[in-house]
Amino acid sequence: MEGAVFNRAYTSVVHSNGSVVDYFSPSTPTAATAGASPGYWYQQGNGFTSFSPFSVTSNTTILPFVFKTVRARREAQRANLVWDIADDREIAQYLIERQTAAGFVQVGSLPARQASGVQAYSFTDVQAPAGTAVYRIVAVGKNGQRTISPQVAIAAGNAAPLWIISPNPVQQKRLNLQLQNMPAGQYQLRIVGQQGQVLAAHWLSNQAGSNTYQWQLPATLPAGLYRVVLSSGQWQQSSSILVQ
Repeated sequence: MEGAVFNRAYTSVVHSNGSVVDYFSPSTPTAATAGASPGYWYQQGNGFTSFSPFSVTSNTTILPFVFKTVRARREAQRANLVWDIADDREIAQYLIERQTAAGFVQVGSLPARQASGVQAYSFTDVQAPAGTAVYRIVAVGKNGQRTISPQVAIAAGNAAPLWIISPNPVQQKRLNLQLQNMPAGQYQLRIVGQQGQVLAAHWLSNQAGSNTYQWQLPATLPAGLYRVVLSSGQWQQSSSILVQ
């Protein structure tokens, strides 16, 4: 069934990575071809490297929604959230969501500046629960598409420092690192192979509280099992990851 904004003469096959359209073909939309049966039409695309979900659309805008960092810090009964996004010219608004037993619920929203370059935003949840709280940011595009940020958690009281890589296995070579109640300072991440060789390294500047960072691993890194080493000064810990 054709929607009101669908134009049969201007179509492409699009692929989604689960959050946002990441590839479409033909790159210049063309008219759909009439099928063998009356009322049926089809479009063809090529160059896709992963399967499902697909759709046919007249709107092929790829949203440049890249969350650089998402941070959260507890102050008394409030949760202060801060996030950086690479570019928000195609974003209409941000929805702030908190996890509950029934799933994520919206606790606030902010309009996007719709500006180029890195944009920083902040939001305070004045009704944060006393226990551990998990948040995420949803970027809503002008065309309705949504991109969900990595989740960030704030612990209850003086919880022990913790770092988590999630999801693991790492998908699309995009490593999401959560630092919860870790001291502020400079940290280095290293990807170490089975033979002990350092295959990639990345520095980050951590702020007090609970923060989420995203690291796009090198495209040349093969899928497989690796060790991630997180270090700061004389402190060092490691964990295993599977890169798909």
